Amino acid sequence: MSEATSCERVSESLADVLDGSASPELLEHAASCDDCRDARHDAERAELLLSEAGSDFALPADLTEQLLAATPAPAKAPAPPTPPAAAAPEAAPPSRLRSLATRWAIPVLATAAAAAFLIGRSTPSATSADDYELSGPPWRGKVQKLVTRDGKLEICAPSGSSCRAAREGDEVPAGSQLRTDRSTLVELSFSDGTSLSLDRETALRLSTRGRGGELLRGGVVADVQHDARAGVRFEFKGGHLDVLGTKFSLRSDDESAVVHVARGQVRLSDNAGHDAIVLAGEEGRLLPGSPPVTSSAAGLGEALGWSDAVLAQSEDEPQARPRALGELKAKKPGERSERAGAVKLESHAVRVRIAGSVARTEVEEVFTNQTDDVLEGIFRFPLPPDAKIERLALEVDGKLEEGAFVDRERAAAIWRGAIVQAAPQLRREIKDEIVWVPGPWRDPALLEWQRGGRFELRIYPIPKRGSRRVVLAYTQLVKQSASLRHYSYPLGFDPSGNSTPLDFSVDVQLRGQDPAVRVRTPGWDVSRTQEDGSTRLRFEARSFVPDGDFAVDYALADRRAEVSSWAYRGANAGGQPTAPYLALALRPRLPKPNG
Repeated sequence: MSEATSCERVSESLADVLDGSASPELLEHAASCDDCRDARHDAERAELLLSEAGSDFALPADLTEQLLAATPAPAKAPAPPTPPAAAAPEAAPPSRLRSLATRWAIPVLATAAAAAFLIGRSTPSATSADDYELSGPPWRGKVQKLVTRDGKLEICAPSGSSCRAAREGDEVPAGSQLRTDRSTLVELSFSDGTSLSLDRETALRLSTRGRGGELLRGGVVADVQHDARAGVRFEFKGGHLDVLGTKFSLRSDDESAVVHVARGQVRLSDNAGHDAIVLAGEEGRLLPGSPPVTSSAAGLGEALGWSDAVLAQSEDEPQARPRALGELKAKKPGERSERAGAVKLESHAVRVRIAGSVARTEVEEVFTNQTDDVLEGIFRFPLPPDAKIERLALEVDGKLEEGAFVDRERAAAIWRGAIVQAAPQLRREIKDEIVWVPGPWRDPALLEWQRGGRFELRIYPIPKRGSRRVVLAYTQLVKQSASLRHYSYPLGFDPSGNSTPLDFSVDVQLRGQDPAVRVRTPGWDVSRTQEDGSTRLRFEARSFVPDGDFAVDYALADRRAEVSSWAYRGANAGGQPTAPYLALALRPRLPKPNG
């Protein structure tokens, strides 16, 4: 198939590419083609912007009571005469009276009830007769794909005993308990056509009563084959999820659960009798002591994206597609070909400071030259779509020298001029325009936006058998995800196991969150301390190999407020106060459209 034909197919099937349901060949092309990656990035960015509208919408918790109170009671029919011998009937219990009142109110409240249902506010669950029942043949199948780095998948008895290590092609009996470790991803295929991907550190017990199972911990991405005769149910601590033919991700721990729906719809229920419908493009969350809530899914791609790592890869593509740690190459100035493996990323330190809904991320990296040549390092890496570059600094003689923003073409010409100043013998080899800027320019660095969310950082010189340190910082807004804020630093996963271990650390300081809601870092064992009214999260590891995004979920104290305000007054050069500024954030609670 020609490149142009593949690009046309990606354009025509962009929605399927975004939710991962396109063919493996098309997904592979979309990941390897620059133009298609840009189209996917732009589409994800547009989806993110559109999803923000009304993401904070919620109805008053007592809406049902208010509507019932405002509805006139129906006239009662005359009671039939009571036979003399019959005992007087007992008064109906309050729950029965409420049920009757609700039934009479249905004609009047039909429109309001539909709106309340669609916006995702929890409602009392229907009767057990309306619940999905596990029916049909229970799931059994095989291990379709196993991606690991010195890890394993265990298939155990339902109780969790009698475990054995599994390989690709092994049978998965009904009722099995499946466990993955920190470095293993798995794709399962079942006899009814359903496929299920298991994330790292996941435990899932399949049901013996029908289609479904219990998610004990971790996360799954499911593409469920529709069967009108049998539903699917996933249970977890605190509730359960009822599924029609659909594609979604589900993640659960000891305290919470979250579902993101890419196609179809699901029903999220807690153990207290409340539920909420979660439609395609939405997410639903279940937190301790709160009924389930839904909102638009700002992180849908992230929630399902990890499962891409278990897609089949061609033999000529052994390397993982780079994400946050990027792709590192090097070359001698004047050479056109890049040398793979000549420069090593020795350490990667991330410092995150979050205040309310704003996050500043600073990344410090050390590059080491593995050769006996003086090299120019080229580091290509992605940043979040909404990241705003704030700082670039390069260590020179033990001191960090700060960079400056310059027009792209002029910056490239200055870079070439600096290379010529540092190595005059290369003047004949550099044919493009150069800008000669006075100054030593012994150690230049150049950061350029390439396309989509990808950047390229050039550093020169990296001395033979020596190292260089660079600092990059950016700011971004932390988007609201249902009732929480979700910060993510993407680290990716290398299914080939070819990633080079490095020293890695994350230091997060969080201020302004609601202390009543636990700060979560799904899948990461971090240390926690309280310092000067802030929450400090730390993780450090040597010989670290990235195997999943680092995320922080937290809640703001004013998350239910429709209006927030901030006041600011600066000072001029003479120290006199300037005119004050007032910023307002409006989050009106608007109903979702009715289909």
